[in-house]
Amino acid sequence: MLLPAATLSVAGCATDGGDFCDLAEPLRPSTVAVADYLSENDPALARDVLEHNLTGATLCGWQP
Repeated sequence: MLLPAATLSVAGCATDGGDFCDLAEPLRPSTVAVADYLSENDPALARDVLEHNLTGATLCGWQP
């Protein structure tokens, strides 16, 4: 049952950013200390946040 749900969620993302840009927002750490903490203690999450924001910048025109 989980596989079809995951497939639908991925299938709904157009390569031009359509659904992503309609639904997503930039992820912004509340302070520099939070960003530093993520970088030091959860680098995988920090990379995921960066990748999400870079995708939004590319597809949706998000600005820093």
